[in-house]
Amino acid sequence: MILRHVKYHYVIYGDGDSSYGPITPKRLSPGAKRFWNRYGLGDAEEAVVAYENGRLVGFFRFSVGERFRLRTDPAAIMRLVAGGTWVDTSARRQGLGKRMWKYAIERTKPDEIDVSVVSRGGGSLVQSLQREYRTLRWDTY
Repeated sequence: MILRHVKYHYVIYGDGDSSYGPITPKRLSPGAKRFWNRYGLGDAEEAVVAYENGRLVGFFRFSVGERFRLRTDPAAIMRLVAGGTWVDTSARRQGLGKRMWKYAIERTKPDEIDVSVVSRGGGSLVQSLQREYRTLRWDTY
């Protein structure tokens, strides 16, 4: 399995080419395309994508930016805002979602993470990551 980090609205196509802009990738299953469009994934600035044998089998979309604390501590902190995690049915139950998240966290080094949990699997994933990354501030809803 190959993981790649993509920045600035680049969207990865199934054949490995990329294009600028919020475009739905080609060769995704209908369910993946619905997930991509439904949760505003085209608006995310970055993504970690997973390939297996040249086929896109997962993606984790997110944005990273600075947020300023209250007057008592005016230093900026880095915030990762999750935009959605999708794993193809052929690649589930292999820890791929967690690997993509860890890949993003290790490369962006956020101080806090903002994530909306919309499924039981997503809830389990976030709980597992919270146990592993205890020093990060997690805003979950």
